[in-house]
Amino acid sequence: MNIHFDLVIHSPGYTVDMKSSLQTMQGMSDAIRTVAETIANEVIPERKNFHDDTRTELEDSFEGSYGQNFRLVTCSENAKQKFNELGEPVVVEIIKYYLSEALFQDYPKLSPSASKFIDKLGTSSESLIQKLRNGTLQRVHTVPNTLHYDVSLHHKTYVKEEIKEVKLLQTFDKETYAVLVPKKSKKIINISIAITRFNIFTGNGRCKVKGDNTDKIIAFGFISYKALKPKVKKIFSQNLDSNNGLDDEEVMHYINVSARELIKRDGEVVKYIIESVII
Repeated sequence: MNIHFDLVIHSPGYTVDMKSSLQTMQGMSDAIRTVAETIANEVIPERKNFHDDTRTELEDSFEGSYGQNFRLVTCSENAKQKFNELGEPVVVEIIKYYLSEALFQDYPKLSPSASKFIDKLGTSSESLIQKLRNGTLQRVHTVPNTLHYDVSLHHKTYVKEEIKEVKLLQTFDKETYAVLVPKKSKKIINISIAITRFNIFTGNGRCKVKGDNTDKIIAFGFISYKALKPKVKKIFSQNLDSNNGLDDEEVMHYINVSARELIKRDGEVVKYIIESVII
């Protein structure tokens, strides 16, 4: 299976600084291959080389802002079988999910197949997210940081060599770089949260904070999810069930928790690290 993408550097012309753009492209290649190797083997890869189960290949470029077509190629029978079982839309959905999680962003509701795969990875998902956040996505942001151009990643589908659809997967800019290196606050605060998403296998989720008038959905996790007792995990899953289909903050059900904030340099909170539930 070959999955087609493009990377666009939103420069004013058809050219861009070669050194910075090559680092960004290498970072994008490594990010996608890291997720792809995890899909193929259900193990987070330690390092990548030419003999891996997947690789990325450059294709033709195109006019406009500097753009480069490329494709993800399955090289081994194991990878081909795994990707064929999941199907291209699900593989791309999983790639988008991990890019979104690494950038503390919300994402569309997952399909049953994508959700099942991510659940199967369990706590290894957090290792994959950290690997993306601490390495490959740092390199992807070389162009936004040095040249101040946004970079976007698209998935392309073809029918008889004609483009059928071009779908934006992720944009990388100064704002997304800022969330890669947040600082954890020393102060523990008490907040009331309504769970809107929760993965019982990884402990990651999304919530609304009571009293926040922006209607922002924010990420949350735990200081030590493995150490949580099943009855505590159940509090979060039950709260999610209670809030399914509810949009009105006044009628949503809330949990009182103690947490530390992960904060960007400008003071914006990108995630709450929950330390305990207040009964």
